[in-house]
Amino acid sequence: MLLLSISTSTSFGSICLHDGKVILHEDSWHLEKSHAEVLGPRIQLGLDAIKQKASDISVVACDIGPGSFTGVRIGVSTAKAFAYANNIPVIAVDSLRLLAEPIKEPIQIVSMRDAQRQEVYAAVYKRDSDGIQEVATPQLMSLEQLEKSITSPTIVVGDGYEVLKPNLSKTLDKFIVRDSKYLDHPSATVLSGLSLVHLKLNKTLEWKLLEPLYIRLSAAEEKLVKGELKRHV
Repeated sequence: MLLLSISTSTSFGSICLHDGKVILHEDSWHLEKSHAEVLGPRIQLGLDAIKQKASDISVVACDIGPGSFTGVRIGVSTAKAFAYANNIPVIAVDSLRLLAEPIKEPIQIVSMRDAQRQEVYAAVYKRDSDGIQEVATPQLMSLEQLEKSITSPTIVVGDGYEVLKPNLSKTLDKFIVRDSKYLDHPSATVLSGLSLVHLKLNKTLEWKLLEPLYIRLSAAEEKLVKGELKRHV
């Protein structure tokens, strides 16, 4: 087996190649601009490093967002291309779930990503003996909504925290636990580990069913809905 995992939903991009037992290759980078020009070459360099070909990939996993609209689209499109070309299954995991996965403490976890406009994409989780359990699905949250979700000690992970931090009330702030050992961006290496679990549970998709998780419309789409932007036919 050769599993390719892709995460490009933030300015931090990463890939991982895994044979089901060990990590064969992992790579990460930081770009303020599009991942489009580097993702393909990075994957090829990884394949070359382990002396494998693109046709050897037997399953592909993708971070489907939420996050950067462009970054998510690039990752999903690339995953679809490999899955279509090789006629292989895909695994979809959202970026908020990936942020929560490394956290082992048995307390509430809130993953949050910057959604602009003083809002965050957030999801609530709790780890028990069976692993991470979803308490609240990925959604758009304001500071007021977040205060209703955090009423006990909670590990908060993700870049959304820095967005809301200046406006946190003392009551909310006292419940928030931050730990620098947990990344504030998704990782393809974490995705590969979680994808192996999905494989065992047969939680895979056909390439044509893989879709981005945007949650919010893009600025252009919002203008189109409001009639501020003309649709070109």
